[in-house]
Amino acid sequence: MSISASRRDRYRRIANRVRAIPGKHGLREHSVEVVIATTSGARTGDGTRSENAHQILESGYPPKVRWLNNQDLALGQLPIGTVDIGPITPIHSSGGTAIALADGSTLAIGDVEIIRIFGPQHPNGADYRKISMQVDHALHWMIRAILVGSQV
Repeated sequence: MSISASRRDRYRRIANRVRAIPGKHGLREHSVEVVIATTSGARTGDGTRSENAHQILESGYPPKVRWLNNQDLALGQLPIGTVDIGPITPIHSSGGTAIALADGSTLAIGDVEIIRIFGPQHPNGADYRKISMQVDHALHWMIRAILVGSQV
């Protein structure tokens, strides 16, 4: 392991611990799952639907979930209800969350990826669709999603 890789790993461990503090104290009231929906039919959506859910966690606690304000929505030309999830610490030697969990690289043809958020406004969960991922930072990645049925 090169010096820069070991330093990056150490910083990721620190970021992971620090980002978990609000969740550890109950300040993160939303939980997030990446749901992969598969159907048994010949075409997407046909047949019996099965779902496989994976929670996104920061050291065992929920990640930060932030609904964008009016200025953010106007600048990005995004619909009301757009949400940012993260920052989420990438994989490192003692933990982290794999980017492949949410980037769609593990989807089979015909699978559908859903971001499901549970919280005070959505006790039974609300389905969002990912519109972008920011993975260009060494210490974190983020998801931007909109409520299913919203138009960009």
